[in-house]
Amino acid sequence: MEIKDLNEDLINAIFTPDPEFEDDIGRVMFTTKHFFQYFLDQGMDLRDVYVPIMYMAMGRFFYESKDLEHAKQEVQRFLLEALSSEFDKRLENKEGNPFQADFFSLYISEGNKTFQ
Repeated sequence: MEIKDLNEDLINAIFTPDPEFEDDIGRVMFTTKHFFQYFLDQGMDLRDVYVPIMYMAMGRFFYESKDLEHAKQEVQRFLLEALSSEFDKRLENKEGNPFQADFFSLYISEGNKTFQ
């Protein structure tokens, strides 16, 4: 696999505060999206990118949680919400809605409400 340099936008997003982002969540989403794209540009399979990152993120989330039962319930709630959202989007697509889902088109706000 040929290694390419990370693009300048990604490096700036990681190391330089940018007024473009309203909060840290936007910055994290932007950076993560570019990391995914970087790996995909390297020719990696989509599953080979998403699965290890999900595993690592959940592992760190549990490690940093004081109450593992609460953390487990939170992960289960996110999983159910993500699945429900994906089922709804696929149903809309099947019915002719031109919306094409993007992994980063949804953000979770406080109160676990999703918005685009």
